[in-house]
Amino acid sequence: ENGFMDNEEYKISFERAENYLKTGHFNQAIREFETVLEKYPDDPRCYNKLGVCYASLRNFVKAKSYLEKASALDSEYPEPYNNLGNIYLEEKKYKKSIELYKKALELNPDYAAAHSNLGLAYKRTKRIKEETYCILI
Repeated sequence: ENGFMDNEEYKISFERAENYLKTGHFNQAIREFETVLEKYPDDPRCYNKLGVCYASLRNFVKAKSYLEKASALDSEYPEPYNNLGNIYLEEKKYKKSIELYKKALELNPDYAAAHSNLGLAYKRTKRIKEETYCILI
């Protein structure tokens, strides 16, 4: 499906960008992911990671646009939905965050982070029964 993911140059660039992201060097990560996108403009993983970088910098408008682009490129990819849910949760838009976490779980029922985030969203809305359900799954 995404043939470029087998490309060695792609892997190296993507991993370098991801390492910057994991170590909190968000601006370097953004530069690296943007460089990857110049060569691979249809890479949903890259848009997702850029969304995470911008969300980490609390630039939610830009983060949402990248995450929405990731979902548009691959509607079966659960991570952007979970990451969008995190932004809406942060903005206290609980209903929207719950919808997005459920969408991520629809695509991957074993997605632990989305289960945990859904439980947190229910807790924030004081819906204790659903929260207990999410924790028990």
